[in-house]
Amino acid sequence: MIVKSDGTIAIIDFDSYDWGDPFEEFFKLPKYTIYLSVSFAKGQVDGYFDHKIPETFWRKYNLFVALNQHASQLGGVISNNLAYVQERTRSIIETHDFHNNGAPDWYTRCPV
Repeated sequence: MIVKSDGTIAIIDFDSYDWGDPFEEFFKLPKYTIYLSVSFAKGQVDGYFDHKIPETFWRKYNLFVALNQHASQLGGVISNNLAYVQERTRSIIETHDFHNNGAPDWYTRCPV
């Protein structure tokens, strides 16, 4: 994503062209990003919203994370990596507030 000084936003996407809710892209944070850097993942959320996260964000985030879990399982089977994907899914389920649609543990516990 490119954000210009005048607030114009542009997205560079070389594959999988589609239209959708821009919040959907955040489902990748617990799948990939937090394993490299929780601080970076939190910074992506805070920076995207300029530290003013809309009330609807975590509800949508949790929905998109939950909806992606079946595709992750299929990907694990195809890549012969199902055990890893199942462990990651278990961790996501345990650390996300799907019932109350709050922020996940990785976000709330990050000191940055």
